[in-house]
Amino acid sequence: MTLLTAQEIMVAFGPTVLMDGVSLQLARGDRFALVGPNGAGKTTLLSTLAGQRSPDGGGVSLAAGVRVGLHDQRPARSPLPLREFAAPQEPQLIEARMRELEQLMAEGQDVLDEYGNLQADLDRVGGHTWTEDVSRLLRGLGFEESQFEQPVDTLSGGELTRAALARVLADRPDVLLLDEPTNHLDLVAIDWLAGYLSELDAAVVVVTHDRWFAETTCSAVIELSAGHARVFRGTLTEYRAQQAVEALTAQRQVERWQTEAARLQRFVDRFSAGTRSRQAQSRVKALEKLREHMPQHVDHAARRRMRFQLPPVGRTARVQLQAEGIRVGYDHELLAAREFVVEQGETVVLAGRNGCGKTTLMHGLHAG
Repeated sequence: MTLLTAQEIMVAFGPTVLMDGVSLQLARGDRFALVGPNGAGKTTLLSTLAGQRSPDGGGVSLAAGVRVGLHDQRPARSPLPLREFAAPQEPQLIEARMRELEQLMAEGQDVLDEYGNLQADLDRVGGHTWTEDVSRLLRGLGFEESQFEQPVDTLSGGELTRAALARVLADRPDVLLLDEPTNHLDLVAIDWLAGYLSELDAAVVVVTHDRWFAETTCSAVIELSAGHARVFRGTLTEYRAQQAVEALTAQRQVERWQTEAARLQRFVDRFSAGTRSRQAQSRVKALEKLREHMPQHVDHAARRRMRFQLPPVGRTARVQLQAEGIRVGYDHELLAAREFVVEQGETVVLAGRNGCGKTTLMHGLHAG
């Protein structure tokens, strides 16, 4: 069943057209990775699909009763406790109304039909277990039980982003749009989120730079590039392989066209003023037509990639870094490392749960 349809979406910022003619459909069970170069409009497309931004052309339509949830990376701060901030509004409103009806029934009023309808609505949105569901989401995203009653406006920026992710997941939308959901998640939380999304009965679109996460959670790709979108049915790895084949094929096509154009140009240069000038004129027309349709670049090959080169260094000692008896913390100890050594040529990954002291350790090693 199609939940959301985008038809010929066009978005412009002043005279600059960011995207034009973007069309796609989302059905329950779809798992799309939304990919494209920086600045292609991925975040803008998500906000347009969510109805937070009106397109300058085309439109977005939803099937009856479909709810769309967008992960907001920069939510407004709130004095609400974390668990209440993350909790979905619908079951809270239903329960509040049910309590009012219970009081009316105690006073002898006949509101049983409305109460029964509300009970059915509550069952539809998760029943009375929604509070435990919210707690499970918060734990999965790396929050401690001791933080559940902490005011949201006292959270760090990374914690606030995770709280916003918990809130959109708790709302159980039919279409879930996630913009960099793994930001500020540690490895344990990323693994938990991948498992959670695999079991979700919804259409999911994910923007992420985490290739493992995209490969694990997504079975199709929406490519947004040069203002247009296309859908590839397959994993991110399969998409990248297909992309490489297309880039090579297109490059060879351009090279063939360039070779033919050079051949025609040589003929024109040689015979335009001689006895074969009539044939040269026909070649001029052919050359003009060829140049009119010849692509000026290969889109895949022309994408900008980050490149840098480190200056060469001379041979250094075998042991590059040696630490002994390190203790890291502020008012309490975060971690203690008896000893570790980094040797020349080694690449080390510093992994651990959020808040365990990784960044603090890095600062300490740099200062020491």
